[in-house]
Amino acid sequence: MLDIDHIYEMLSCNNDITTQQKGIEEAKKIKALWVLILPILPTSSKDVWENCAKVLVSKTDKELSQYYYHLLTWLQDINWPGASIIYDRLSKVSDDLFEINLSTCLKISKNNGDKPWQYALDALSEERKKSKQTKE
Repeated sequence: MLDIDHIYEMLSCNNDITTQQKGIEEAKKIKALWVLILPILPTSSKDVWENCAKVLVSKTDKELSQYYYHLLTWLQDINWPGASIIYDRLSKVSDDLFEINLSTCLKISKNNGDKPWQYALDALSEERKKSKQTKE
């Protein structure tokens, strides 16, 4: 497996599609998924976020469970690269632990007056409720 710095270089949206796809395949081998959640890089952090999101959404609920809180912080700005991809994946999580994390993030967003994040989390919560109702 390649080192993380090389993988980040490959994941950059400034690369051709083939290089990005190779980066995604290499990143799927990473076990410590936290390195893919809104990574802060010396230059151009947001250039890798979309492809990091593509890797993360390929993981199972169990693999993502310890990262739910951090994945929800990605929704602080729905315009961030990869945010809509993460939003769609989180809308499909079927884990009680996720609900606890969602509730925690909603409280934090309200306490901090972070209206955009609160709006995104409220929308996600409503979408999840509707999805559960249609399954029943």
